[in-house]
Amino acid sequence: MMKRYGLIGILLLAAALRIFQLGAVPPSPSLDEVSLGYNAYSLLKTGMDEFGTRFPVLLRAYDDFRPALYVYFVIPFTALLGLTAVAVRIPSVVFGILSVFMVYRLARVLFPKLPVVPIAASFLLAVSPWHVYLSRLGHEVNLGFAVTVAALWSFMEFVRAPARKNWLYAAGVLFGLSLWTYQS
Repeated sequence: MMKRYGLIGILLLAAALRIFQLGAVPPSPSLDEVSLGYNAYSLLKTGMDEFGTRFPVLLRAYDDFRPALYVYFVIPFTALLGLTAVAVRIPSVVFGILSVFMVYRLARVLFPKLPVVPIAASFLLAVSPWHVYLSRLGHEVNLGFAVTVAALWSFMEFVRAPARKNWLYAAGVLFGLSLWTYQS
């Protein structure tokens, strides 16, 4: 019971650090956020990106190419909130908080006899300046991290109980999806 309240507290802390003044800190959208937001808006209104490609898998932006999956997560928030920095950043916040939860789940599987490790790992990620900063920016890196950690957790659940093949299928889908979330 205490672990559950600890995790809930950590997730609330993670949410507070990532949501507080989301539209004001950082003070203005980055060029990448502007590009992602405009492409989400363009897909919402026309079904095409800024270069006229119908529902692209890869987005062309500033003559580099990036996976489009994050933009598809931005579309509903752009529809609700308009073309704003907050609309572009909310999916990153959600995936940042989800990452904290998934790190807890993964650590529970990896260290079943050390119950303090999952709490410590999730707390450290929740307050990590690197992760808080990236969770407040509208970039696909948080989507990639969340999906990869979820894939690792699913695979470790399968390793722990090989008879439950659904975990392997989930891991396969998530690992495959991770290839479409972020590229360096």
